[in-house]
Amino acid sequence: MSDHRSQRVDVSNWEVVNTEAGGADAKSWLSDDEGSRWLYKPVTIKNGNRQGEDWAEKVSSLLGLGLGVPCAQVELAVRGGVEGSISLKLTPEDYDMHPGFLAMEVHGVVGYVRGNTPGRPGHSIRNIFAVLESYGTPPGSTFPSHFQAKDVLCGYLLLDAWIANRDRHDENWSILQPRKPGMSYRLSGSYDHAGSLGFNLTDKKRTGYSSGAAGNVQDWAKRGTAWRFEHVLGAPIQSLTALAADALSLVSKETKDFWITRLHEIDLENTRAVVEQCGGMSDAASTFAIDLLTTNLERLRDECI
Repeated sequence: MSDHRSQRVDVSNWEVVNTEAGGADAKSWLSDDEGSRWLYKPVTIKNGNRQGEDWAEKVSSLLGLGLGVPCAQVELAVRGGVEGSISLKLTPEDYDMHPGFLAMEVHGVVGYVRGNTPGRPGHSIRNIFAVLESYGTPPGSTFPSHFQAKDVLCGYLLLDAWIANRDRHDENWSILQPRKPGMSYRLSGSYDHAGSLGFNLTDKKRTGYSSGAAGNVQDWAKRGTAWRFEHVLGAPIQSLTALAADALSLVSKETKDFWITRLHEIDLENTRAVVEQCGGMSDAASTFAIDLLTTNLERLRDECI
């Protein structure tokens, strides 16, 4: 597989081994020539606009890894002439993956209601942290020895705020259940970042925001709300940056310092390179994404103190 701009992996001949039940769009689990499993997600076209889920998924996973967040490996792909992305399966052998809603229900979180109930009752950071209290870090990750699942989840929320991902609902974080005795329950790596970086904007709107001709990127970024988490109906919804800051206030000073250090180590020139080297993006999409990432990084550095 190559990192050359615009190159895609042709998965037309890969075997379909399963279909993905969750989510709004059709997805298929494919097996490559070596037997590895990849989730193929085709891009969508709405109102004549080709949306950018594929490049948003790839760029976000690379940025997440740079931040220190365990993320699924993502590649741009094409299947039967239809462009999309493929994500390498995160579940290791000896584990089964279960969505967050199942963990919340098994732990009997008071007031929690699964799914898209208005206000997302019970799906709060405090409740999620309580559920994850005894869970370990994702397999293969190299966090400090004191880290638990909730400490890692802080990084997921920082990533969401940086890339403007409003889709961290109760199926977009998961836990790993061991199949063998003596093994620990763990948090899964992060996945499904397709709804990021203004993936569904038209190039006309992106250009308008970046140029200032139709609003600005800063104002658009402030519309990134944590609507997938518990909130009061009719009241202003917390921003993604504020949610990330709240999460850091609930963990140890060592954990908070770790993630704040990672935020300040981000090099925007490297960020720019990640975006510009990704295939499938128009110049307008690339410019807007870089402007958005710059804006949200400044907001995070200001709010997470």
